[in-house]
Amino acid sequence: MPNQTTPMLPAVDAAADNLFQGVYGRVFFHKLAQAGFVPRTEAQAQYMLKVAQTVREAEEAEAIKTASDSNDPYAAAYHHLEQAVAQRGLKLPGRMDAASREYSFKQAAAALASDPDIYDSVLAVKAAEAEYYLTQLTPQK
Repeated sequence: MPNQTTPMLPAVDAAADNLFQGVYGRVFFHKLAQAGFVPRTEAQAQYMLKVAQTVREAEEAEAIKTASDSNDPYAAAYHHLEQAVAQRGLKLPGRMDAASREYSFKQAAAALASDPDIYDSVLAVKAAEAEYYLTQLTPQK
């Protein structure tokens, strides 16, 4: 039987970098390019990523604030409007329904999984995560 070697997975840091670059390179920057925004330098790309991170953090903070707006009559009116629109099968501008979002995620995951670097990077990160949890669950001697 021939000696078959299993290819080595990348180191966890390299795997995380591969995922970050691969996903943002293919999804984030591609989407921006479709809208006409293409970074010309690495510095511009970094600023675009910082803007995206800031917007994501602001959205998360807004979600927390929205939860605390339960006593606000205007927030309540907006949430009732959202529910009424959804019940009629409509959607507010800029909102993606759960089924469309899930379908988009599955399409992106399938496309990214076909890249061996991305695939191996996910395996490496998940293996490190499993090892971490195993050490947390194993009783110390």
